Amino acid sequence: MGTSRHEAPDVGSAALRMMRALVRRAGEGDTEALEWLARLQRELPGLINEAGSAAHTFGYTYGELASCLDVTRQAARQRFKPRT
Repeated sequence: MGTSRHEAPDVGSAALRMMRALVRRAGEGDTEALEWLARLQRELPGLINEAGSAAHTFGYTYGELASCLDVTRQAARQRFKPRT
């Protein structure tokens, strides 16, 4: 658990910088940048679900996941509970 937690802020910051760069480019008329932002918007919910499910499988509690996503524990449990 230790290494990935230390890398996450760096990776997350880099991702935000890249998305902000796409916003700047779109503002300058680059429609391809706007297309990429739309693609990211479509894919992000599924990626969050994958990450949350993986984190729960790894051992994180629904309470910890809820705290990360700023939702209730019940909402996190409903979202990430393994499907049977």
